[in-house]
Amino acid sequence: MNTSRVHSQASTTPEIRAYIRSSTKTVSALAAELGVSRNTVRKWRDRASVEDRPHTPRQLRTVLRPGEETLALLLRQLLALPLDDLLMLLQESTGCAASRSGLDRCLRRHRVARLPAAGKAGREASPGVVELHWLRLRTLPTGLLVGVDRHSRWLGCAPLHTTRPANCRAALAALAGKAPFPVRNWLIAGESFNPALRWLAEEERYTMFRSTIRASAKRLAALFSDQARGVLAPLLPRLVGDAPSPSLPPALLQLLERYNNGFRPRLLGSRSPLEVVAESRAAGETAPQATSPSARTQLTDRAANPLSADAPARPGADTPAIAFPTLAASTSRTRARAISLGALPSLVGYRIRATQLALFKDFEHEIGALNLTPSAFSVLELLTCNPGMSAARLAAVIQVEPAALAPVLERLLALGLLQPASPQARRSQLLLTAAGVAAHEQATALIARHETRALQGFSKREVAQLMKALERVVGNLASAG
Repeated sequence: MNTSRVHSQASTTPEIRAYIRSSTKTVSALAAELGVSRNTVRKWRDRASVEDRPHTPRQLRTVLRPGEETLALLLRQLLALPLDDLLMLLQESTGCAASRSGLDRCLRRHRVARLPAAGKAGREASPGVVELHWLRLRTLPTGLLVGVDRHSRWLGCAPLHTTRPANCRAALAALAGKAPFPVRNWLIAGESFNPALRWLAEEERYTMFRSTIRASAKRLAALFSDQARGVLAPLLPRLVGDAPSPSLPPALLQLLERYNNGFRPRLLGSRSPLEVVAESRAAGETAPQATSPSARTQLTDRAANPLSADAPARPGADTPAIAFPTLAASTSRTRARAISLGALPSLVGYRIRATQLALFKDFEHEIGALNLTPSAFSVLELLTCNPGMSAARLAAVIQVEPAALAPVLERLLALGLLQPASPQARRSQLLLTAAGVAAHEQATALIARHETRALQGFSKREVAQLMKALERVVGNLASAG
């Protein structure tokens, strides 16, 4: 005997609801047969249970807690989930009890109420197109490369601390190895990159990857306050000694496993990401196979996982159905004729600027794990030689505006490398902490390697001549002004 209570105004019983869920008839046919509306049929087909939900008022919080808010902003940007699915994910991962309107107000307050471009563009036809995001916060010395499949919303992560080609290759290889499907394309802000990674050796494509992934990191980091960074810190790879650990924290691995296996949003038809991947794989196995040797070679080259020589070719993946018109534009750019630079290479300023960019790029690669920029190292060097300098004096010596140096000092203070001489001194007298002294020593040793690499093949006399020549250029321009 069924003792479940049914709402007094319910138009169906649990038995009728079970019949609706098990029936293969169309919505219109069932509505006519049972004398209910089509919306009622759709509702009970989507429900996981035939019981009425509670009708008593719930005491929902209308404001998200700081940790919940941080996670909500991160997941919104990474997964591009609609509001209801995002709320469900927060409830399942953190036990969030905030209301739907509270979450909506949070997204509006941070100006992410509209779905990111990935969500508005819709889903891909099959797995393998992976959107990349770089979670790297200036006050934290480690970073995380996040990949989201555009078809199944599968989520994977790998440590990435700097954009040095070797680090990028290792992170992308780790992501492709974790993916339960062959990667067909990497995407960053609409730019497509081949999974074979040969472009890492091509200056133009690698520069494009580097600039787009760094711009992605800045946009993502702009969402989070100093308080939010404390919430995100446990999700990033930890430092072991002086080097970042290649492993991910257990809390993050647990979250990824629960999400990929157990999260069933409406966006995916109440299926988990791995279930969607399995269904796509099963559908692909029934597709016609390419039989000619040339077709098989082409299929393997384009669709197989380039980081695993034994990865099977996916049927029908030789013509990936990418929905982005920018992919064609990217291909045409790589085949375009060489660009003439005209008189630029003969200009001293152009050569010096090109040299500066190359030096800064290698500088970042060399000491990226310390999270120090050239300006930050200059501050550490000056304060080592001149303890107690003020922020204004530092800006004058480095020859930047005080407003431009302020974010650098904020990061060094947040990292615990600087401190004011006294609570009253504030920015008038700055000193290095013990951690700052250690960071300066480590950076000095790494920069020595950077300098040696930059001046490889130069004799001591040539180096001295180069320095004098640069000083003469500065002197000539200073006297002219």
